[in-house]
Amino acid sequence: MKQFPVSVFVLVVWIGTGCISNAPKPEKPVVTVSIIPQQFFVNQIAGDWLEVNVMIPPGGNPHTYEPTPLQMKALSKSSAYFKIGQITFESAWMEKLVSVSPDMKVFDTSLGVSFVSDDSTQTEATKEHAHHQEVYNPHIWLSPELVKIQATNIFRALSGLYPEHLAEMEQNYSRFTTQCDSVHQILSSQLQHAQGTSFIVYHPVWTYLARDYGLHQVAIEHNGKEATADKLKNIIDFATQNNIQMVFVQKEFSNAQARTIASQINGKVVSMNPLDYDWFNTMKEFGEAFAEMHE
Repeated sequence: MKQFPVSVFVLVVWIGTGCISNAPKPEKPVVTVSIIPQQFFVNQIAGDWLEVNVMIPPGGNPHTYEPTPLQMKALSKSSAYFKIGQITFESAWMEKLVSVSPDMKVFDTSLGVSFVSDDSTQTEATKEHAHHQEVYNPHIWLSPELVKIQATNIFRALSGLYPEHLAEMEQNYSRFTTQCDSVHQILSSQLQHAQGTSFIVYHPVWTYLARDYGLHQVAIEHNGKEATADKLKNIIDFATQNNIQMVFVQKEFSNAQARTIASQINGKVVSMNPLDYDWFNTMKEFGEAFAEMHE
């Protein structure tokens, strides 16, 4: 029998395994969400087998962002779209997004959420009484209790789309909602002595968190409009009377008026990112900042 050199055998094995390792991996199924925190929620429930596409990138403003042609084209790969519910981006673009991907199923993760009006962020002293259409506050991802509702909607939708992953998702969903309960308990402890107190923000992003924990959020801008000179004065007077020394801002909006108020009350501007991917850290940072304000 003819003997093959060992080196030839090794070469054949190397080529064979190389071909196997270079074989294309099957593509992951894709779903799309509007904002980055939703990507975190879906990842917590689904795990690594699902790719989550985000329409509004880091630094994008959900009230003004317009999708790129490349993003519109990429929607054709998505089996589903998860709406957050009331953001301006969705009301302006949802019909167009669906038209470029007609087979994509749309799920509203806000089903079951009780929305509140943006007017809830105004005191009698800071309200501007011009007639306007009621606008609902969209920032439901910043309340642990409301995130549990969104998680339930995401879990039900994914279970219908991908029943083969149901067992894994049931475990992930249970773990994530338990973690939401823990976040709620921590915030309740941190904020229990601050109930009834007010805080100032530029954009009214903490509305639902304030409602959940008995706080009062006072927003500088209202319905996308900067404060008038009279409103700025009223907010400064309100902050002085209530010993408020922090003004919360976020990078998607101008902080010029927030800095004006902070300088007048000898306070400081605190920048936070409510659109960060790590939702747990966002909640932690707010709780710590507010606790510091009331030490």
